[in-house]
Parts: sequence; C-alpha cells; structure tokens
Amino acid sequence: MRRSLASALLASGVLVTPLAAMAQEAGPLEPLGMRAGAFLLYPRLNASAQFDSNVYAEPNHENSDLAFVVRPELEARSTWSRHALEALIFAEGGFYLDETSQNYLDFGASVLGRVDISRMQALRIGLRAARLHEDAAAPDRTPGNNSDVTKYLNLVGSLTYRHEFNRFFVQPGITVSRNDYEDVPGFNNDDRDHNRYAFSLRGGVRVSPAIGVFGEGEYRITDYDQTPDDNGVDRESKAWAARVGVEVEMSRLLIGEAAVGIAHHDPDDNALDSTTGFNAVVNLTWTPTPLTTVAIGALADLQETTVTFGGNTASARFRKQVSVSVSHQLRRNVELVGSASYMRDDFEDTARSDDTISLGAGVNYTVNRWLAVGVSYNFQTRSSDDNNAEYDRHVVRGGIRLQR
Repeated sequence: MRRSLASALLASGVLVTPLAAMAQEAGPLEPLGMRAGAFLLYPRLNASAQFDSNVYAEPNHENSDLAFVVRPELEARSTWSRHALEALIFAEGGFYLDETSQNYLDFGASVLGRVDISRMQALRIGLRAARLHEDAAAPDRTPGNNSDVTKYLNLVGSLTYRHEFNRFFVQPGITVSRNDYEDVPGFNNDDRDHNRYAFSLRGGVRVSPAIGVFGEGEYRITDYDQTPDDNGVDRESKAWAARVGVEVEMSRLLIGEAAVGIAHHDPDDNALDSTTGFNAVVNLTWTPTPLTTVAIGALADLQETTVTFGGNTASARFRKQVSVSVSHQLRRNVELVGSASYMRDDFEDTARSDDTISLGAGVNYTVNRWLAVGVSYNFQTRSSDDNNAEYDRHVVRGGIRLQR
C-alpha cells in the first residue's frame, strides 16, 4: 500500500530525471561535485520553458499558456567506507505568462541514511519535509475551483531494520506521514488534512545470491483532523495488505522487487462499505545492454480519497497502474528517452471510474560535465464517468541544467 512506490513510477516529464541518470553513468561527463569534509556536494540549477495546452486539465474551454520553471537544488553524499547518508535541499518555482493564478513555489528537504550495524544488520532512515502544490489533474483536487493552486505540507518519516540470518532475513518497518492542505478562496480544505501510520513486516529467504523470496504484511491507520467532515462523513480508516514477492539483484542486468497479494480497506463510517481487492507492487530496472535501461512498474492498491460522485461518497480509490520508461544512449552524451503509462481509478461505492493514459518522449544532450540541455513532449488523456474530470493535455518542454 505504499503510495511512494507508485509515485516514482509515473514521470511527469522526461527532462530532469534522465539528465541525472545520464550524468551518473557518463564517466568523463559526470559532475565532479565539491568536497566538504566527508561529503561531496552537488549543486544544480534546472531552468526550462514549457507550453501547456490545458493548464487547468479541463474537458472544455481549454486554457493554454507558457510557463517558466526554475529549480535550484543541492545534493550531499557521504564518502564513508561504512554507513551512508544522502541529503537534498530544493526549491522550484513555476511562473505562467497569463494564468498567473497557477504560479507556484515548492520547496523542501529530504534525508536518506543507512547505518551498518554489522555485516548482517542495517538500519535505514528516511525523512522528508516539503511544501508542494497539487496538479490541476489530481482526482481529489478542490471541486469546482480551477482558479487557484492548492498548496499542502507533506511530512514523511520512515524507519526500516534489516537482519539477515545466513540465507534468511527479516525486515520490520514503520512510516509516519502528514498531509496538511491550505484553503483556497471559497473552499475549506481542512477536511483533507490527515496523518497516516503504516507498519510493515517482511520475512524471507535467499534462494541464491541474486534472488530472495519473501512474504510481507502491512497495516495502515489513517487519522483525519476533522471527523466527521463538513458533509458528515467519517473518513478515518484502517487497512491491511498481505503479499508474497521476490527481490532481484542480478548485477546490473535486473534489479528491484515484485510482489502480489490482497488488500482490505475498512472505513470507520458505517455508511461506507469495506473493500477487498488485488494488491501488487512492481519496481524493476532492466539493463538489456550497457546503453539501454528499462524501468518497469506496476501497482494495484486501495487508497484514501475524498471524491464524491452522483450524490455518493467514495469509500476508497482502487488504483491499478502499469508503466514503462526506456532510456537509450545514442552516443555517450546523447540520450533518447520514452515513457508510457496506464492508470485506472475505481472510486468504490460510486459509479465513477477514471482511465488515464500518458505518453512521453524526449532527447537529452550533455554538452560537458557542467552543462546539459534537453527537450521533451508529454501527452496525457483521461476518460471518466465524471464528464468534468475528462481532459486532454499536451506539454512541450525545453530546458538546461547547470551542475557542478
């Protein structure tokens, strides 16, 4: 039920991430960074211009506009022989020529750490704090209000412990998150503010040095600030999932994990039905040749939602999603990228279902270890039982990256 895995599978563009991956594997074109004690610092500045054919993701009367996006960031990586620590600080501003109500300023920081307790034991810690904005195409966006960007605070903390006993391993974990949405004129977003607590336990066995099979369980509690909400609905819930899967680390050929199972979502409100459904998480990276990388992702999960449709309140969102992205180095400093994804959202206890298709393509050119440029195109379309949620959207982007 980890939404974070799904979020990584859907790329909103093909410029920034492929450039980062390309720089890491380009050898002489890799940024050198700056030494700061036991850390290497990597400052970066991304600047791009993009044309959006449907800024508000509307079904009719589409508004197109040109926007400029600037994203400075600073990454720090430890150089210790034991343990590891990575940190990232970023800010991103988007500025539209005409639709200035969609201007935004995101900022935040994240820390990922690994403590090597022994050769068989490790502790992983993750922290993130960010003020972000909600895209106009988000299913749970403020209904009937396309004139203002919804901003929200996102806080996430996770702790995972891994202990291996010869061929066997056990991995308990806990994740705590907080989403706090700001109000927009004419609409109160307090109904959406919530905390989430997820507890997981994985246990398995390595059948070979490159393959491990496992079983895992997860239990999640979602606690809303305002209960019941303005519509008299208690949206708090409990949920669990059970999966079996495989961890794969075949050198650089195939890396990642895949798991399938069952999930159950139980709202606290007696007026909302409990839901049981198929559950799956797939996150694999396949490198068929030294020049080609394929990322494969899939998700089937019961998630929280605040959607109402046809006078009915959705008890959960059953999301099914598959995606694939391909990058190929045509030359050492020229990379072609492409992506495709399909996502279906079924809003349980309502007659609404959404089908969203996204296609993307682009090319990145690394001039030298300090400068890279790229262009990309992304098309997204959604069909829905809710006519107001349907849209077609074309986004063309070109930009540069300065890095050290």
